[in-house]
Amino acid sequence: IPWKVSTLLDLMNRVDPFSKGYKKQRRKRHVLLCGEVHRDPLAYFLREFFHPERQMKIDKVVILCPWAPDPETAALMLLPQYETRVQWLRGSAMSDSDLARAHVEIADCCFVMVDKRNQDTEETDSLAALITMSIGHWNPNIPIYTQAILSSHAKRLLVSGAHAVACVEEIKLNILASSYML
Repeated sequence: IPWKVSTLLDLMNRVDPFSKGYKKQRRKRHVLLCGEVHRDPLAYFLREFFHPERQMKIDKVVILCPWAPDPETAALMLLPQYETRVQWLRGSAMSDSDLARAHVEIADCCFVMVDKRNQDTEETDSLAALITMSIGHWNPNIPIYTQAILSSHAKRLLVSGAHAVACVEEIKLNILASSYML
């Protein structure tokens, strides 16, 4: 028996916890967050999304990202206010099987994040456009809110299927302009 228990524990440790799918539940709603998800932007997103004044009727944020969370991001997701409300899935938003695991067909909406630190803004915004098209193809009725680095790429993202685009460049310029007005 100890050998079998040891073998079972070894097999259980080999299972990637991020390869499982989101388990849909009756009367439970979720949103999909995908793209380039890193700890600091995720912390800001979750703080705003689950803010008590918003009174959101969404039960869970499902994160679909090509890599597993780093230890700091995993620690963030284990905070009591997020532990049962956030699930990370390792996978691609351009893969039908991964989108099926995330149950994008019943998600209330989708948010596509970009890596603001990436110097290749063309590549970053093009990836956001591809993800937006992939999700829109899978579920044509889902509202998709996409980030872009450059405002000149916003039109491309809207044509790709985004319902709204938040441009990092515009936000930075607006903050800079408003600081000069003070």
